[in-house]
Amino acid sequence: MTKCERTRGPWLTRMKLLAGALIAVVLVPGLLAHPVPENDILSSPLREYLEKEIGLNKAEMESVISSRPVAKLLKTKTKDEVAIFGIVRIRAPQELFIEKVRDIVAFEGGKGVSLGRFQSPPVLRDVAALQIDNKELKEIPNCRPGDCTIKLSDRAMQSLREQVDWSSPKATTQAQSLIRKAFVDYVANYQKIGDEALAVYNDKDRPQAIRDGLRQLVQNSSESIQYDPQLANYLEKYPQERPADTEDIFYWQKGAFGLKPVVRASHLVIHRNQRENYVTYSIASKMLFASHYFRAAIELKSVVPDSASPDSKSFYLVCLNRSFVDGLAGFKGALIRGTVTSKGRQSLAQYLAGVKQKIEAAYASPGKTTAP
Repeated sequence: MTKCERTRGPWLTRMKLLAGALIAVVLVPGLLAHPVPENDILSSPLREYLEKEIGLNKAEMESVISSRPVAKLLKTKTKDEVAIFGIVRIRAPQELFIEKVRDIVAFEGGKGVSLGRFQSPPVLRDVAALQIDNKELKEIPNCRPGDCTIKLSDRAMQSLREQVDWSSPKATTQAQSLIRKAFVDYVANYQKIGDEALAVYNDKDRPQAIRDGLRQLVQNSSESIQYDPQLANYLEKYPQERPADTEDIFYWQKGAFGLKPVVRASHLVIHRNQRENYVTYSIASKMLFASHYFRAAIELKSVVPDSASPDSKSFYLVCLNRSFVDGLAGFKGALIRGTVTSKGRQSLAQYLAGVKQKIEAAYASPGKTTAP
């Protein structure tokens, strides 16, 4: 779609549908830095964090204690940033949740979503199932710096224009193969040198570096990520300064968000935190690339022991999702920002309810497969 085609009507429709893309995409570090009192259903550090840092009101706190999911929009410094907090109590051992997250393909996959895991280093068979829609491919020859319907860098645009014979009947097959190889090379380069390998999108008027967006999002999450400074440092300096008891998982995902399917690559980090007499887990997911809508995104999750469950049979899943989203700034953005953020909050609440149901069902029926 060219600039002249971006009329107000289609634009508003597209951005309203974009709200569906804000499904807890999502990731928060270990919140507890102190022993948990056994005589309080919510430990003091967690309660203080929820009330003072997040601003949960009395009704929301009662929902947390009653094991109902809570999702809340947070204030942001800029209009193009969306920040959503969520929490739910899950009656199952926290290790069961971590076990499910490790199997990311089964845990995140499902109806309308295809997903694959990258090896270290990645190989072509990791993306054998990745298919870019033909409609998307046909738009690539028209891409130019500053005007492209797909988020691509200058280098990617040039490579696709020059290395694919778009007049050939085999053009789509050539393009699919080239994109798969480029995806593998991209993730492999990131695994070697970290954020310096991340793309600079040039689909809009101004180039947008994924690296800059990620660092700003991490900085904006300081009230949460401070509880696991090792993880925060690793997110910025990867692959250097990897903390002990840390797992790295790389995967791609394709889902039907809004009007267009979004292809993403992500780096998932699981950090086990051994405290004095208990364990917490911090999970972070960095978006390495997205084909539409998202300039940058980071998802944080904390797995926090339930102080009312001394036998470690329940925990709190705490989520913080931050992203920079196209089209939310300026006058037009103001018209639909409320719809987008409201849909995003609802989606996170549904995600938390779904995870709670799946994990508790898996715990109640060991060995029985629960649909993602």
